[in-house]
Amino acid sequence: MHPGGCREKIAFRKEGYFGKDEKYEFIPLEETIETKNTVHLLYRAYYGNTPQKRMEAVNIRRALRRNLSDFKNLVREYYEAEDYDKEDILCAIKKEIGKGSAFAAFKRWLLWDNKEKYGDLLQRCGHLD
Repeated sequence: MHPGGCREKIAFRKEGYFGKDEKYEFIPLEETIETKNTVHLLYRAYYGNTPQKRMEAVNIRRALRRNLSDFKNLVREYYEAEDYDKEDILCAIKKEIGKGSAFAAFKRWLLWDNKEKYGDLLQRCGHLD
């Protein structure tokens, strides 16, 4: 569901890119204790709160960076593809933004935050009303 929908309680964003400091943001979209606690846990997972956890967080962020890069390439391929190839790529994109995919929330928010450009793709994926 899109950001205005009832299922999304936290916005997931990655700011920065190659050559710039990267920052991961988890923005609560509702003011419940559960959501605030989840945001707090996400920050601890992505940044760590002990030396060991900080090392683990580096690996998580590295995996996220690679995963998002692959996803962006998939989206680019979709827009560059001929009509007969688009359906296969669309299927792969749907899988990448589905609940079982790694870092799916970041991928969905990447598209939602750029819906003026990717609105048609979001609609085809069932994530835009």
